[in-house]
Amino acid sequence: MANETSIKAKSPTSPNGWWMAASLEKRISSAIGKGAYWENLRLIKASSWREAYRKALAFGTADAAVGNEAFEDPPSFLGITDLVPIYEPFEDGAELIWPEYPADDFQTAPEVFSEGELEFIH
Repeated sequence: MANETSIKAKSPTSPNGWWMAASLEKRISSAIGKGAYWENLRLIKASSWREAYRKALAFGTADAAVGNEAFEDPPSFLGITDLVPIYEPFEDGAELIWPEYPADDFQTAPEVFSEGELEFIH
């Protein structure tokens, strides 16, 4: 559970009723003997942050119950890692989320890919 001092204050409402919910799962595969944590990002339509949170919990719990073909064992749903209102209307180029990373900590900043690297990945 997050420490209250580590949680940033966010707007309690979304102007258009859309939220981005992030949930965390722990996945283990007995067949290959390794596991991973997956953070799933999901769009949620809700009139309040509390409704969005409850819907995100329901989706995360349901996903864990169904599982994934890539893993032999069902995942463990650990909970919600973030819940952010979507401020802009959906259109080409709209910003959905904008995570902030410490300027002096390049270890936590996401990796940047060239077009060629993305072509290889996709």
